[in-house]
This record gives sequence, structure tokens and C-alpha cells, in this order.
Amino acid sequence: MNFAGDSLTWIFASAATLLSAAVLLFGEWYFDANRQGSFRLLAAGCWAAFLGALFAGDWLVFVVFVELSTLALWRMIAFRDRKAATLYLLVQLAGAGLVLIGAAGTATVTGTVAMGPAAGAWRWFMAAGFGVKSAFPPLHFWLPEAHSKAPAPASAMLSGFAVKLGIYGMLRAFPEGFGPLPAIGVTMVIFGGIMALFSADLKRLLAYSTMSHLGFMTASAGIGAVAAAALYAFVHALFKGLLFLAAGVTEKATGTRDLASLRGIARTLPGMTAFLAFGAFASSGFPLSASYIPKGAILASMEALQTPWLPTALKLSGTLTAAYLLRAVVPLVTGRQEEHPTETRNAKKDTSKMPAWAAMAGLTALLAASGFFTAWIPGITASPPVSKTPFFFYLLQAATGFALFLAASRACRSLPCGLPDTFGLTLKTTKCVFASSDLLARMHGGLLNFYALVVLFLFLVLMLALCGW
Repeated sequence: MNFAGDSLTWIFASAATLLSAAVLLFGEWYFDANRQGSFRLLAAGCWAAFLGALFAGDWLVFVVFVELSTLALWRMIAFRDRKAATLYLLVQLAGAGLVLIGAAGTATVTGTVAMGPAAGAWRWFMAAGFGVKSAFPPLHFWLPEAHSKAPAPASAMLSGFAVKLGIYGMLRAFPEGFGPLPAIGVTMVIFGGIMALFSADLKRLLAYSTMSHLGFMTASAGIGAVAAAALYAFVHALFKGLLFLAAGVTEKATGTRDLASLRGIARTLPGMTAFLAFGAFASSGFPLSASYIPKGAILASMEALQTPWLPTALKLSGTLTAAYLLRAVVPLVTGRQEEHPTETRNAKKDTSKMPAWAAMAGLTALLAASGFFTAWIPGITASPPVSKTPFFFYLLQAATGFALFLAASRACRSLPCGLPDTFGLTLKTTKCVFASSDLLARMHGGLLNFYALVVLFLFLVLMLALCGW
């Protein structure tokens, strides 16, 4: 097996390891005894698959390990929602197929399947495959469904790192950049931000915000700013993991993710609310936040572009970011609290939450360190470029974002379910797949998932054997 191990690999591998450790610790509290053993095995396997993909030296091995992580995450999502898990699995396998086509086509031009620049028109297959993995519009339809329906630890791994394997693939396939990606990235930033702003579900809001953040990384990959994209991917793994874990505590305590029903929950879950608020600040891109340095590095890298509207749009998107983050946090600390299960009233006395608090505290400490300097991050070999955006601009963004949040809050009263997305149409077109899955599940009892896992594993082994690995 051929392995790579440069600074890009180490940045991503460090993010995967830190996030996976926090998720494993959090899972000790989140899952009951019947699920803990399975979750530990799946989470550890997912982490190992992440590392296998990152250290792979050729495209085939990369895709095999990526899909092994997909299988682990599919099973974790199925703990909560089997339909969302089925959709996730099918879409990810389709994306892997596109990547393999691009890799095979590139091999006919270059004579090798080693991970490296995609060649000629085959770049479009690579871009489409990684676009599925990283939720390019309109290929994103699986993301809000899978990320919001999965158990919180699985959501953290999905949103915190799994989607970044697509970013990592783009950085390898397009080290000098790829023309369409900056515009696609800006579209992701704006579209994801708008969808997050009008989401009534806390986890769905966080899922769409992931799409928005992935837009920054995609735009950076499109201009060949590899180091800036990798740094952003690292801090995003930490703050998105923290946000989904905090949302998991909220959902487990109250039984709901609906923001209207979570009003005033900070009174009984102050610690969780503090973690969620800190994660929101870390993702804001404001000075001293964890995302400030990497976002500034991406903006600085894009300022030299011949199309100034792209960096301008990214700068202005901070207003949208501030608005949807306020949408996530403000309802929790304002308004009259609804009646929730007894667990919320006894949250301060529940010592069993110690693993969850320890996991979130660890991510918080790492994010605090990232807000001041980045030299401690493995793989960072030079100081990132700094954007010339003045400080008062961020204050203006915050004020404008607050006004936008107030306007959106009024509009959301007539949009209780949020803005419509492509998932409804996708669900209709794949209804026959889900119906077949339900029928097979009834025919085979509880062994269907096991059969599918064995078949897919054997298929991956067969692929390796045919390619002489």
C-alpha cells in the first residue's frame, strides 16, 4: 500500500483524531448499555477509516477507506432513522463511483492512479464526486436529512469530518485550483446560510451551516489555497463537533429540536447553553474566534482574484452567519420556558453527564487556543495570510446580522417547517427504494443490515483484488 504523509495529511488527521476522541467520550453518556458497545466499535472503525483515507497514496485505496467510513456512519445513522441512513449510503456510493471514474480516466492520461492532480475532462467527474461528498448545491439534498436525523455523536462525526473527505479529495485533485469551484463555494456559503436562518430545527440549522462553512473551503480549494482550506477544515471539525454535541444534550434532555419549544432552556441547562453559545461564537469568524484566522486566510487568498465579487460576497456573508447563529442561540436564552422532562430540572445534579461535559470542555479548550494562534496545530508550517478587513466591519456585520435575525424571526412565524428544499422531491423519486428496503427488512428480520454490510465489504475486497492491490 502506498501512503502519503505531508502537512496536509497531518492537519486533517489531527482533526479526525481529536474529534473522534471527543465523540467516543460523549457516546459513553449518550447511548444506553445496549448501544454503547456497537457505537464504540463503529466510531473507532470510522476513525481508522478516516486515517486510512488520509494516508492513502492512490485514489482506489482512498475511495475504499472513504466508503468504509460511510458504512460505519450509515450504521450509526440507522440507530435513529433507517430511511435517512439508506439515503446517505446510496448517495455516498454514487459519489464514490464518480470519483473512481475520474481516477480511472486520469490514469489513462497519466499512467498512474496515485493521488495527484486530475487530468483533462476527467476533472469534472472528480469534482462531481467530491461535490456529492461535500454537498454542492443541488447535490446536498442528503446532508440536512442525514445530519439532523442521526444521533448527536454520529452528527458530530458526519458534519465535523466525514464531509471534509470531499474537501481533502479536492485539495489533492486540484492543487492548483479549479475554475468553477470558487463560484460554487460562494453559492454554498449563501444558500446554506439562508436555509440555516429559516430552519426551525436546531440540528437542521447546524447541518445547513455546515454547508455554508464547506463553501469557504470549496472556494479556497478552487483557487489553490490549500493551507487556508486545511486550516479552516481543522477548526470547523472542532466547533461543529461541539455544536452538535451540545445540541445532542439539549435534545436528550427535552425530547425536541424545535427552536420554538426550546425557548428559555438556558435556565435549566446553563452549561449546555454556554457550550452551544461558545461554539456559535467560534464559528462566527469574528476577531478572537477560532474561525477568524482561517477565514481571514481564505479572504486574503481570494483578494487577488480577477473577479472581485467572489471575495466581496464571502465578506458580506458574515452578516448571514451572524443572523443564523443568533437564530440558534437567542431562543435558548430568551422567552418563557416550556415544560420538559424532569431531566432538565435535575441537569445540574446528574453526575452521569461527566463524559459529555468532558468531551465538550475539551473541544472548547482547543477552540479557545485556536482563536489566538495556530502554531500548535500539527501540520501548520507557516503563518497563514491575514485579511485586511478592518475591525469596525465586523461590528457592522454583527449589527446588520442582528437586524436580519429579527426580520427572519418574524418571517419564520409563517414558515414553521423552514424553507422548502430538494429533499421532498428526492424522497418521492426514491420512494420505491425505501419501499423495497422496508420489504426486505420484514423478510429478513433484523439481519438485513448485517447482510448488506457483508455484501458491501466483499464488494470492496473484490475491487482491490481486481486492481492487483
